[in-house]
Amino acid sequence: PQLLATIRDAWRQASAAERPRLVAIVDWAGLATSAELLQLAARLEAEGQPARVARPEELEYDGRTLSVAGRPIDLVYRRLTTTDVLEEPSRLTPLFEAARDRRVVVVGSFPADVAHSKKIFAVLTHERWHDAFTSQERRLIDAHVPWTRVLAPGTTLYEGERHDLLALAASRRERFVLKPSARHEGHGVLLGIETAPERWAAELEERLGRDHILQEYVPPPVHRVLVPRGDHVETEARNLHVGEYMFGGRLAGWLVRVSTELVLSFSSNELAIPCYVEAPRAG
Repeated sequence: PQLLATIRDAWRQASAAERPRLVAIVDWAGLATSAELLQLAARLEAEGQPARVARPEELEYDGRTLSVAGRPIDLVYRRLTTTDVLEEPSRLTPLFEAARDRRVVVVGSFPADVAHSKKIFAVLTHERWHDAFTSQERRLIDAHVPWTRVLAPGTTLYEGERHDLLALAASRRERFVLKPSARHEGHGVLLGIETAPERWAAELEERLGRDHILQEYVPPPVHRVLVPRGDHVETEARNLHVGEYMFGGRLAGWLVRVSTELVLSFSSNELAIPCYVEAPRAG
């Protein structure tokens, strides 16, 4: 419901028309999330809002109207990731041009990609921008955001002392993680504690200046869960991973998963588990 409300709010902010002629939910074909997108389109249709799932190659733009199968689109809910945009720009030309000409409202706008990059954590934690935040914001960042730097030559502060960044990463590999700044599903994530010194050194050299970050490793909490084993269940310790859903700038829910691996990826042996939020007790 909060996602649907966010789509409606975005339309009301951009247009005086009562509703879009068509909402296009745009993503590649054949992904694991395809069923979810079809359900969202069906939910919109059930509420009287014409909607359909569309693939980028199905979109057409004539300089005035973005369309799919001859149907004019007024709003696009973009599920394509930043990596998709960077790696397949030629397949997205109709969407790019319509958005540039402001002929379509894009939910998941291209400027929002700034927040998709893990480099934002470097902005939040680097000493260079320390004074850009209030004391309250600083406490929130310090409590919840791990120390992060863009992987590039230079010096920086770590635990109150100045270090050469690459020398720091090499000498204390067990304390750090290497990540591509714009990838997802665990692609390219490398934990120092799981990597031999020789490979870690080679990866540092290979990734230097190639849009990667160095981040302090935060061990995930361990949670005991019930795991089905044939005709019975067993209790096992799994690593707990919690992610937030944000819609319209507000917290909308949680995605909670447990896995045997420290890094969640497209090939992880993971389980989704329920999450209950208990309201604070009065008094």
